Amino acid sequence: MLAAARQAADGPKHHFTAIQLPVSLVHLAPLAQALNEDSPIAQAAREELEVGASAPFNGGERPP
Repeated sequence: MLAAARQAADGPKHHFTAIQLPVSLVHLAPLAQALNEDSPIAQAAREELEVGASAPFNGGERPP
C-alpha cells in the first residue's frame, strides 16, 4: 500500500499517514497474529505510520 502511495505521489511526498485494521472481539487469533514482526502493524510501525483499529458491533456476528 505504501509503495502505491509513493508511486501515485511520484515520490516520497505523499499524504498516506495511517492505516485502519478490522478487529474481531469474537475471533482473537487474528489479533494475536497481528502482533508478529511481519504483521501489518509491525510494518506500519517501521514506516512510521499510525495504526487504528475498528471493531463492528458484536465482532461482526449476528446477535442471537
